[in-house]
Amino acid sequence: MQRKLNTSGLKSLYLPSRIPGPDRLLVVLHGLGDSLEGFKFLPEVLQIPGLNYLLINAPDPYFTGYSWYEINAAMQVMESGVVRSRGLLFQLIKEIKHHGFPPEHVGVLGFSQGCLMALDLACRFPEKLGAFVGISGYASHLAEYPEKLSPAARSQTILVTHGTEDELLP
Repeated sequence: MQRKLNTSGLKSLYLPSRIPGPDRLLVVLHGLGDSLEGFKFLPEVLQIPGLNYLLINAPDPYFTGYSWYEINAAMQVMESGVVRSRGLLFQLIKEIKHHGFPPEHVGVLGFSQGCLMALDLACRFPEKLGAFVGISGYASHLAEYPEKLSPAARSQTILVTHGTEDELLP
């Protein structure tokens, strides 16, 4: 069964677990120009018992997909877009509680631009979540840390990975 939700103004697709197990939720954030459609394969590939998926579209149209924030001609992150997307994602995660997923049962996975957003959430969200995973991305405005870290971030579980031959984000 698939169920579409409009949570915090972000289009999403909920994919329930097909394998019984402890009830957990993975929020998936795509990269620049992609959409939630690009991650519909995850449940079939991962096959983790009890893991439900909430695939999210970024708020801004970008060619045939979506974007979490703008990048200027000098390839610099436009912070205003990050701040706006952060607010939408904060609200989304707070709303997830009302769907039966306490924060400690929620993980966030981000790819590329979604990785930046996942890392931003990991550092700033006021509650500790189950885990954060960042794949093939980067962090922005590192000079702000550690002063901007939320108290929860100091004990947050975070995994960040990046390939050694990525030509787009070396």
